[in-house]
Formats: sequence, C-alpha cells, structure tokens
Amino acid sequence: MREIAELNAKINLLLAMNSLSNAEFSRSNEDRARLNEMLVQRTEECAKLDQLLVQRDRQLALLSKELAQRAEQLVRRDEELDRQNEQSARLKLELASNSEALALKEREIIDLSKKLTAELKSASESLAQQREELARSTRELARKEKALSEATREVAELNDQLAALNKLADSLKRDNENFRSSTIWRMTTPLRSVINFFRRQP
Repeated sequence: MREIAELNAKINLLLAMNSLSNAEFSRSNEDRARLNEMLVQRTEECAKLDQLLVQRDRQLALLSKELAQRAEQLVRRDEELDRQNEQSARLKLELASNSEALALKEREIIDLSKKLTAELKSASESLAQQREELARSTRELARKEKALSEATREVAELNDQLAALNKLADSLKRDNENFRSSTIWRMTTPLRSVINFFRRQP
C-alpha cells in the first residue's frame, strides 16, 4: 500500500508539472499573439512610411533633412523588429521544448498508470488469495473446535463413567470386606478348603 501511495504522489506531482507546462504554453501563445499584432502594426507602419517616402521623393530637395530623420526612425524600427523577431524565435524554441517536455511527462504518466494498474491487480489477486486462505483456515479452525468440543464432551462422559465405576468398586470392596469379616464366611472356611482341594485334583 505504501508503494501505491508513493505512485499516487508521483502521479499528482507529474499532473501538477503538466498543469504548469500548460500554463507556460498558454502564456507563450498569448505572447506570440501579441507579437503577431505588433508585427501587423509594424507592417502597417512600414506601408505608411513607404507612402511617406513616395511623397518625400517628390519633395526631396526641400525635405532632405526630414527624410534623413525618417530614415533614422526606420532604422530604429527595423532594429526593434529584428529584436522582436529574435524574441519570437526564442519563444518558438521554448514552445517546442515545452511541447517535448509535455509529451515526455505524458508518457511518464501513462507508464506510471500502467505500472500502478498492474500493481493494483497483483495486490487484488494477492488479497483475494489471502481471503481464500483465511476462509479455509476459518473453516478448518471451526472443524477443529467442533472436534475438540466433541472430544471434551466424550472426556466428560468418560470421567462421569469412571467416577461411577470407582464408586461401584469402592462399594463392592466394602461389601467384600464386610462379607469376609462375617460369621458365614468364617463358618464356611472348611467347606471352601475341601472344594478347593477337589478342584486341584486331575
């Protein structure tokens, strides 16, 4: 049971880590959506800048200084766009890594679930076997208790019979002693001697 509890704890931990990975995945998607919106905005801004460049081309002689400033702004915007692209690439790599980690955790959860199921099945079979052995032992114990009860009853009956026989033997012994001490026994002594003599003759 302790192993089952430990497996349940590991599964809960993996599920918690899975939830964290899902949360990071959701945040990555939100960041990616924001980056896409920013890219759209930058694309629109670039289109506007292109329009301005067309207009400034017609006014190049008069607006050269302003064009230089706009060019610098474009450079800064391009640099910002490059940084955002790099960040987007990093986020994509992190997303791929998180997806791999999530898949690995899911496989671990599946393996642990299979292992836990097998252990639970083995424990259930062992418990069923132990219950069956306990039932057999209980029946055997009941049979022995019944036999012991019958033997105890028989011993009690034999003790009663033995007490009755002892009582009878004591009574017969007293009767015999009384008879041997009687006058008739003493008077028939010669007769018993003659009878015994003839009994010994061939």
